[in-house]
Amino acid sequence: MKATTTKKRTSTSQPSPTPASKHLEVLLNDKHVGVIERTQTGKQRLVYDRDWMANPKAIPVSHSLPLTKKTHDTTTTANFMWGLLPDNGITLDAWGRRYKVSPNNPFGLLAAVGEDCPGAIQLIEPDADLSKREGVKWINEKDLGERVKALRADPGAARSTDDKGRVSLPGAQTKTALYKTGDKWGVPNGRTPTTHILKPEPTALPGLAANEHFTLLLLRELGLPSPNSQVLNCAGIPVFVTQRYDRFVASDGMVRRIHQEDMCQALGLPPSRKYQSDGGPGIPEIMEVLRFSEKPDEDRDRFMRAQALNFVVGNGDAHAKNYSILYAAGGRYRLAPFYDVACLGVFHKNPSPIELAMTIGGERLLKRIQPKHWRKAAQNASYDEDRALAHVRDLLARIPGMTLAVRSICAKEKLKLDVIDTVIDNLWPRIRSLSEIYGVEMMDI
Repeated sequence: MKATTTKKRTSTSQPSPTPASKHLEVLLNDKHVGVIERTQTGKQRLVYDRDWMANPKAIPVSHSLPLTKKTHDTTTTANFMWGLLPDNGITLDAWGRRYKVSPNNPFGLLAAVGEDCPGAIQLIEPDADLSKREGVKWINEKDLGERVKALRADPGAARSTDDKGRVSLPGAQTKTALYKTGDKWGVPNGRTPTTHILKPEPTALPGLAANEHFTLLLLRELGLPSPNSQVLNCAGIPVFVTQRYDRFVASDGMVRRIHQEDMCQALGLPPSRKYQSDGGPGIPEIMEVLRFSEKPDEDRDRFMRAQALNFVVGNGDAHAKNYSILYAAGGRYRLAPFYDVACLGVFHKNPSPIELAMTIGGERLLKRIQPKHWRKAAQNASYDEDRALAHVRDLLARIPGMTLAVRSICAKEKLKLDVIDTVIDNLWPRIRSLSEIYGVEMMDI
């Protein structure tokens, strides 16, 4: 991967965000597609560029902000903008203090950190010239460790004060994103994208980094696409690292962005409604979005299989922001690889209180979900009932053997196997119990 190298600059050379700006330019893969205007009442609205609207290869900023309309209302625009920001009040407060803007002002926050966002979008000041600030500031192992320690101590420290490049990542967990090529890490700037997401393990959830890595490996072994991942030890802190699936290396060796958005954004909802219990999307609503994907049968099938996996492994946090769509030219889209998946039952002393983020046929409590609920869930989503149950049964039959295969991979990567064994020990009794209910003969291990 190519990148232009720049010398380290001090904070005095940073472009300071100006929240007084009346609009932010919206870029998709370096192309101007419109502006987000701030109204006199402090609200924001998206206005598409007419040339972009007329382009047959144009991609919408969001499924909820289609190109069929030039100007979009303040609520839907604001909801999309909030979806680009961390879903964590502590982080937003820290950014508010750091960048001298209100943590309740998505326009001001993104004026400060919108240079590198999820997908291909960049939100920049009108006078910003990203080409003049393109490149990577390379960092060594010690610097990486110091950054991880700083981020763990201060959720707002996704960048150090003397970094020129800014980044925004959604989600509740503290994280940052950097540029990686080979074994070298760097802080990108201007048009140069980040390539990897780093999440320091929370002190309250020991073993989560290895747990997430194990679960993503398990997904791939089961045929569900997920990003490449690894666990690093940075200054004694486990860090879960994923390669960004919304980035790719072009034929010229340069890293490019791929546009994406999560399901809350696609449906025009704020992050505060990511859980179905808070009025957010459930299986039927997301399956309806996927009905219009480039390959609807394949994407709907994968999504339902992912729901079966969440049920089997006890992943109670698979809310709407943990599913996304990836865009191609002309607004075509596909279901994105799966991310933020973990065997969360290991963190519950009593597995019975675990609830799923999306109901299965109207039932959320894990221990109460029966085959009849899967049939109802399939009916509600216009999906084949027998196929929905087949996903559950197939996973129950295959996961025990796959856990051992994935454990071997983790052993080769020299991960702490006590964490992996705890996950497996938590899974097997549940799978044994479910196998009896769903009529599956569990393999003898």
